[in-house]
Order: sequence, then structure tokens, then C-alpha cells
Amino acid sequence: MKIYVTGANGFVGKNLIRRLDELGLDAWAVVRTKTNRIKEVIIDMNSCSEKEMLEKLKKADCIVHLAACADFRNVFGKEVYDVNCLVNLALANVCKKLNVHFIFASNALIAGMQNEHISPESPDNPDIPYNISKYISEQYITKEVNDYCILRIGGIYGYNGPEHLFLNRAIDNTLIKKEMFNIQNDGLGRRNYIYVEDLCSWIINLIKYKTKGKYLLAGKEILSLKEIFLQMNEIFLEGKGNFSLDLSIKGKDQVIQTIFPDIRMHDYRMAFSDIKEKAQYL
Repeated sequence: MKIYVTGANGFVGKNLIRRLDELGLDAWAVVRTKTNRIKEVIIDMNSCSEKEMLEKLKKADCIVHLAACADFRNVFGKEVYDVNCLVNLALANVCKKLNVHFIFASNALIAGMQNEHISPESPDNPDIPYNISKYISEQYITKEVNDYCILRIGGIYGYNGPEHLFLNRAIDNTLIKKEMFNIQNDGLGRRNYIYVEDLCSWIINLIKYKTKGKYLLAGKEILSLKEIFLQMNEIFLEGKGNFSLDLSIKGKDQVIQTIFPDIRMHDYRMAFSDIKEKAQYL
């Protein structure tokens, strides 16, 4: 089975390609510019025609679409529209014609950026352009593609993770500068962020079983931000770091309810230990 991964140079994409390679699966990176990989498909999906996209991807059995313009501003710019709408719709058409398993990475916060408890029953409330573009893509995919799997993913963390997530900035700062970030509220808001390795395990499980449907993906352990930082301090700095809280501002929950497959999941302590070990070799 040939597995094509778009966004293969991104945070999740790099880790997923590595994991697929480790399992001996036939994984191909879909990239805009040539790298030193042996298995890659060179295609700029932002500018190519649907016909060209079809020709380049015709050997795929499964396409994992991770590529996106992760712009969380309240501005529906051209790149957000082109990358997160037009490319997605064209790729959906290609997957329909090829009859391949299409795994599409979406966002749990389609339920609303301020929604504190998100479940499969939460009504859709995409309230920023990025989430609106994901929602539009979802609606098209569910209507036009037969063999689809939509992943509404929560916050993803790890070493060198995307900086729009505060936890990723805090991780990198603690590892590199050996000092903790301060929390700009009381730290009591709870989170179940998902470790990138767990996300990759989950996607591999979906590929293996050719899973269809729409799913929420998040971490298994729910902790307050303060508890997460205390564990980070203990693992990264042996408890010698310091961080402050702003008790005048109440932190809000953002907990995502989901059903977990039979895969190994890291708690925060395990993930931080894994990140610390990996960071020594990167």
C-alpha cells in the first residue's frame, strides 16, 4: 500500500513519515521542493491544476492530507482561502476519482475557539477564518468523497512544535534557555493536548484499519496548565525552575472528549521525558 503524506516537511508530517518508515510501510512525502528523501512526490498543490494533481498522485492507495496554512488571525487572507479551501477541494476531487482512502486533518476548535468542553455532540461554530476554511472543506469531503476520514485534532505538542500553541513555546524555551515561561492566568484551566507521537500512532492505526468517518483526536490525560508546567519543570529542569501565575485572571478549560483506539498513549510526564531524550540528538 502506497501512503502519500502532504505537508511532509511540517511538524506532524515529518514525524509521521519517520514513523511510517520505521514500520517498513511504503510512505511517500508530498512536497513542493525536492529534498534528500528517496521517496517523495514533487508537486506545488497551490499552483498546479487538478489534472496535474491527479497525475502526480495516481499511484496512491491512501492520502494523508496534513498540509495547511495555520493562520489563526481573524483575517480571511488569500493564502488561507487558496491553501485551506481551493487545494482541499481539488484534492478531495482527486481522491474521489482515484477511490483512495483520504485522511483529512481538521481542527477540533471548529466547535468554537472559546468552547471549554468539546464532544462529538458539540454543535459546529467555526468562528475564525482558519476554522471556517476547515469546516467548508469538511462539508465538501463528506459530500463528495466515499472513503474519507476526517480528524478534528486538538492542540499538538512536542519538541519544535508549532508556536501558536503556548505549550510548545514553553517547551522549547525551557529546553534551550533552561528557564520557564510564566503563565498569564491562574493556571487552573485544564487541557488534554495530544503528543505528536500519539497523533502519529493514531493516524497509523486509521491507515491500517482503513477507518472511515469523523473523529475527535486529543490526549488521554487532562491536567491544569499549572500541573503541566510543574511536570515540565521537574522533567526538564529537575524542579529547579520557577514560573509565576496571574491569580487575577481565571484560566479556562479546553477539554476535548474522545474515544481512544487501542494504541499506546503518553501522559504528560512520559511525553516530556521522551521530548527531553529526543532533544539531545536533534
